[in-house]
Amino acid sequence: MDAIAIGVSALYLSTHRRLVEALGERAERAENEQHLRTERARAEERARLANEMHDIVTHRVSLIVLQAGALRVTATDDAVRSAAEEMRGTGYRALGELRDLTGVLSQGHGLEPLTDPDPRALVEDTRRTGTPVELETKGDPSSASPLVAATLYRLLQESLTNAHKHAPGSRVSIQLSYGPTASLPPADHPERRPGHRRRRPSARR
Repeated sequence: MDAIAIGVSALYLSTHRRLVEALGERAERAENEQHLRTERARAEERARLANEMHDIVTHRVSLIVLQAGALRVTATDDAVRSAAEEMRGTGYRALGELRDLTGVLSQGHGLEPLTDPDPRALVEDTRRTGTPVELETKGDPSSASPLVAATLYRLLQESLTNAHKHAPGSRVSIQLSYGPTASLPPADHPERRPGHRRRRPSARR
């Protein structure tokens, strides 16, 4: 009898253990499925918002490009024609960057490398708007990975936009450093408005 009781107890414990394990696995699968459904819903919402933003902003920027092109053709003043051409070129670049951004948002991925993230071209574009910019580069830019180069480009773009917005016409000094880490110190413009806080973004290779 003792042997039978021991055998029944062992069978009960083994069955109970398997049942607990099966219930645990089922609960884990349900949790994973719920997580996937949540992530899928977020991705769909992200894609919807990105598409709406793309349609609205692209339409308005396209109108600006068309109007700038018309002004370039009809203007009689050389300075106006030159400014219109710069506006048209900037609009075309904005449309390309907008496509990159909405693609990232709709796919739910991180920042993707730009086609040609050249800080010098960005600085030249800013100078043509009337903002004096000095660019100093330390290290070897080619040592940075494409993703790091694109990230620095976007940070520089944000810095120059903020400088133009908060201290229009003031001198801006930019220093790009490439080494074990690639860094973009805060843009230096002495006429920055008081109380404006600085940030020091950096990106590792």
